[in-house]
Amino acid sequence: FKADDQVIGIVGRLVALKRHEMLFAAFQKIATEFPRLHLLVVGDGGAEREHLIQTMQTHPLAARIRWAGHQDDLPKYYQAMDLLAAPSEIEGLSNAVLEAMACAVPVLAHSACGNAEVISHGENGYLSQIDTAADLATCLRQVLNDPAALKSHGLAARETVLKRYSMEAMAECYRELYRSSI
Repeated sequence: FKADDQVIGIVGRLVALKRHEMLFAAFQKIATEFPRLHLLVVGDGGAEREHLIQTMQTHPLAARIRWAGHQDDLPKYYQAMDLLAAPSEIEGLSNAVLEAMACAVPVLAHSACGNAEVISHGENGYLSQIDTAADLATCLRQVLNDPAALKSHGLAARETVLKRYSMEAMAECYRELYRSSI
């Protein structure tokens, strides 16, 4: 990607519940407004793999969609993103969400998932009821139109993960749990 490109990423297995196709459709709805916008798809495997790869290859904006497949060195992919999209309708607390936030990447997630436990809307990321590609496009448009907020929310996201989900924070929680049970 070039320095002035905007990059939305999605990370996870290629399965229907991650709603990649919804993201592809939302991307198509807003792409003309954001000519430097690209999608980065990281992940592999899953029941929808072949279908989603074909969808990316035949998408009207295929030149602006990059599939990276499975990656072991995820931080460099998160660092290429301006925003992680997590439109899954059914999911607990996503590892990809925590990883992105740890890399100072804000997340736009569906509010019905476990991600609401870690994302505070408008502070360290974005939560919204995302039922359709039009809903997702509206959310993406609002978020991408405020690059300064993206940056500040990313920094706040990193602080949230360090305070609540780092090894030190988790160890302290276990110490408190043990102390309170005695």
